[in-house]
Amino acid sequence: MGTVVEATVLAVALLGVDYGRLTRRRLHERVVPADWVTLSRHLADVFAGAARRTCDLGILTGRDTARLVRVSSVAVPDAGGQSTRCRTALMDITERKQAEEGLKDSRAQFESIVISALDAIVTVSGDGRVVLMNPAAERMFGCTAATVIGHAFDRFIQESSRKWYRAVILADADNDVASPAPGRLGAMVARRADGTEIPVEASISEVLGSWGRLFTVILRDVSARQRAEQALAERLRLEQLVTHLAMTFGHLSTVDASIWRSSAGSEPSSTSWRSIAAV
Repeated sequence: MGTVVEATVLAVALLGVDYGRLTRRRLHERVVPADWVTLSRHLADVFAGAARRTCDLGILTGRDTARLVRVSSVAVPDAGGQSTRCRTALMDITERKQAEEGLKDSRAQFESIVISALDAIVTVSGDGRVVLMNPAAERMFGCTAATVIGHAFDRFIQESSRKWYRAVILADADNDVASPAPGRLGAMVARRADGTEIPVEASISEVLGSWGRLFTVILRDVSARQRAEQALAERLRLEQLVTHLAMTFGHLSTVDASIWRSSAGSEPSSTSWRSIAAV
């Protein structure tokens, strides 16, 4: 079982050997040793039934270079109805497999970045429904992705901020707010699942594909920064107030010195001066 009886010109070209070296020899000789068991199982399944069977094998070409080939075989019955031969088609899928592996690696890298990101990341479909939500977004909104996917995302946006959001996501024709440039930061008020509100900065970018429109919404909680800015502003206000009071009372103490001089006829004592100047 597994002896090559005939081969087409394309099969000879794919395997990179002469027709004479290919026929009357076992196909296993052109398969990498690690896939011998796979080929044997494939042929056994083919001869055991009438259905077409498919598997992927590493095939050795003329210079013993391995190529990944998709093997599709179907049993061919003889005049007596016995399946003694099979017809096998070979398709070189090396480049396709490499592209698939590259895509898989890119997807894994993307998922790793999204999952580990500190900012909340939400992917929204063209009709505004959640497609993906990373762990940071789950923490921000106080819910799990499983309970949100498939539902409208604007439930997490405070009413006053929805016009800005919809100007990009839904592109409302009646929206009287100018649509911001994709990716531009915008201030929004987000609403957690429990109803509490938090100020955020959001950027929205669009991706077009065969699946339609997808939007990636990246949100950053700025409540801590706003509290720090408010504390700094309050500190500056108090410093200005203290400076103003110091300048005001310093001026009054200078004027009072001349009043004491004219009314009492003598300079006030140093003790009196210090007590009045400190008022």
